[in-house]
Amino acid sequence: MIRIKKDMFDLTKKIELDEKNYKHYRLFQTAVYLLALFLAVYLFIIIAFPTQFLTFSFLNPNSTKNNLANIRNSEGLFPERGRIEGTKPLTFDASVIGNYSTGRVSIILSKKSEEFVSASLNARKSYQAFFYPEGEPVGFRDGTAVKSEGNYYLVSDGKLKKFRNDSILETLGFDKNYFIETTAEDLKYNPKGEEISDISTYPNYSIFKIDNEYYILKDDILRKFVSSQAYLSSYADNQAIEKTADFLKKYPLSDDTEGFADGSLVSYGDSAFLVSNGKTLPIDSSITFENMGYSWDDLRKISGDEMAMYKKEKLFTIFSPHPDGTIFVTNEDQKYYLIKNNQKHSLPSSSAALSWSKNNPVIVSEMSLGIEGKCQLKKNPFSFRSYYCEIPLEKFKGLYGKDFEFVLNSESNIKIDTIDTSFKKSVTLENLKLAITETFAKIKGNYAY
Repeated sequence: MIRIKKDMFDLTKKIELDEKNYKHYRLFQTAVYLLALFLAVYLFIIIAFPTQFLTFSFLNPNSTKNNLANIRNSEGLFPERGRIEGTKPLTFDASVIGNYSTGRVSIILSKKSEEFVSASLNARKSYQAFFYPEGEPVGFRDGTAVKSEGNYYLVSDGKLKKFRNDSILETLGFDKNYFIETTAEDLKYNPKGEEISDISTYPNYSIFKIDNEYYILKDDILRKFVSSQAYLSSYADNQAIEKTADFLKKYPLSDDTEGFADGSLVSYGDSAFLVSNGKTLPIDSSITFENMGYSWDDLRKISGDEMAMYKKEKLFTIFSPHPDGTIFVTNEDQKYYLIKNNQKHSLPSSSAALSWSKNNPVIVSEMSLGIEGKCQLKKNPFSFRSYYCEIPLEKFKGLYGKDFEFVLNSESNIKIDTIDTSFKKSVTLENLKLAITETFAKIKGNYAY
């Protein structure tokens, strides 16, 4: 008989094995160890080199499992029941955090659909909102006071209204020191309005400070800012014209209050929110906050009264586009864009951008709009109605943004049941180093804020 050497944690100290069973025991023990090692390596690879899956089902378009975003046809509308006419593209966005090596798209057609004769996919990487079509350029925001070549202007009702002379400017109480110096080129994006020549009335979007509270004139009605913080999210402190309480008798006072500038980042309790179009969007995590390109320095802590003036919207997640009021800036040439009504509008300068938002702008890459990956769809031999293609993603490394825009081009009239995407990281030393860096960043995100 062979007595197996036991350790202090062995629960079978009294068991003795003959030589044959002892060999079986050792073989089984080695197999268990190898299996544990294999599982450990397998789990490590899954964690360090993950594959992310995103999907959308036209059979169940309201399912919470759908996480491909902004699916649209050539008219910018959601394709009902997945129907796409031949020669017209289908576009959709996939939001992924981190860098991946390969992107795979699988499309399952309906039984009633034509098959693909020839179909291709194009891909770009940036932010969803930066893929928006470019609208008309915009200038300075209403209420902005600017000066150029010795002339002084107030932007009112979207127009550039010139003060007829310095005497009128000073009599109305405007201080020359807070007028922003700019160029004639920057001012051409605000159409010219009538001159300011009447000292008895103020132009729309004049701003006042009365008993340490701020007001803005709109349509000859005074609207009070909900707080000084809300005011400062749009305008400079020294811009407001100081008035006494008697001034409130000159204009009617609105029951509505003025809030934060669109695109503002605020915190209430333990949560962070985006303010846009009279609503607050609760941001679901610090990972979303940082991967949307936001800065923690822009987060303003607000009170219950400030929060109460807004309607609370659904969660703002990593799959959401940037809302109205967001300012983008390109890292190549410092070109600014304002997001508004599902369009991006170019701004003439950093001064114009600052008039719309006091936040740090979100950095984007201008060249990301021109860098494309492409692949031809192939029929999946293991599925009758399934087609797929793979796009290498190496060329997209280093570009700002977390969204891939895919454009499907086909000559067939098709009806899609499901779109599936997967993003895979190759097992390389570079990706391993990146995975370790991202892991520490996640730990910091979870515990540092």
